[in-house]
Amino acid sequence: MMNQETSFFWDMMKLLILLLHLPSLTLGQSLHIKGGVDVSTQLLLNTTLSDNNLFSEAEVNIYTIPGIHVESLFNYPLNEIAEIGLGIRWESEPREQKKLESVGFNTLPLFIAGQCNLVPFGSFHLKVSGRVGYNLVGLTRETFSNVDEQHGGVYYGAGISAEGKGPDPLIWEFLYSVSNVTFNNAIGPKKIEHSYRYAKAGVTVGKRFDY
Repeated sequence: MMNQETSFFWDMMKLLILLLHLPSLTLGQSLHIKGGVDVSTQLLLNTTLSDNNLFSEAEVNIYTIPGIHVESLFNYPLNEIAEIGLGIRWESEPREQKKLESVGFNTLPLFIAGQCNLVPFGSFHLKVSGRVGYNLVGLTRETFSNVDEQHGGVYYGAGISAEGKGPDPLIWEFLYSVSNVTFNNAIGPKKIEHSYRYAKAGVTVGKRFDY
């Protein structure tokens, strides 16, 4: 599964390089550098246990404290209203509310984004956006160091942003996103799967660099 993640990463990088080498007639490309806080987070753990004669499933909510994120997004204009882009995002590890301990992993989504202009709002442009991709997973503690298999999953999100007018403007964004991570283990005939669904609602501030 890790080979599939590596292949997806390089496919995304190739697509980014292709966009960067599009003819110069398509002006208006931009690079967005942003960071912020996930003020509302929810981590849902689904555990399944199966062997030859038994199958059981349990689901539990793990209450977590706010996290942080940093992302970079390359945008390419389709027309005066819509843009598409490729991005990479780093998300801090989820931490339990009571003990403030890391759950044991953090996520690194790679995604394709689409953005559409709404209407001017004072000195800002209002925009809506959506994104979909795949998140890689990194271990931050030894909790999952002995698992047989670990892999990320589908990443998706939607948001609304206010972008200043003029060159290289500031960006304010509210984004809801979901990252998925799975850990598998086998003990004899028994197979155990831990699937995490990490949902976040966050506020992001950044800057757009046009070229």
